[in-house]
Amino acid sequence: MTWSRCGCAAKTRCWDWTEKPPTGTARRCRGAPVGARLLLAVGATEGLEFHRQARALEQAWGSAGVAVEVLDLAGENHFSLAASLGNPASRLTRALVDLVGAPRG
Repeated sequence: MTWSRCGCAAKTRCWDWTEKPPTGTARRCRGAPVGARLLLAVGATEGLEFHRQARALEQAWGSAGVAVEVLDLAGENHFSLAASLGNPASRLTRALVDLVGAPRG
């Protein structure tokens, strides 16, 4: 079995989806699905590393053809972002509803 470059956002060698990877290999990738969308949320009060990682993910997936939206939410952190999901009026909840195409109640 040989490694193949699938063109995924990971920019690493991935096993072809049709091949069975060897025991202990976690990565199996089919590349970015056509029409894929990704929502990344980061709180504005987070440290620089959270923001760096969000931008790196945005660049990697965007270059793979995925439509990426980054929400940089003022006054929020990763704890308050999770809590905001219980509020149907929160910006993050509204963005998720839009992402999945669910009707708003």
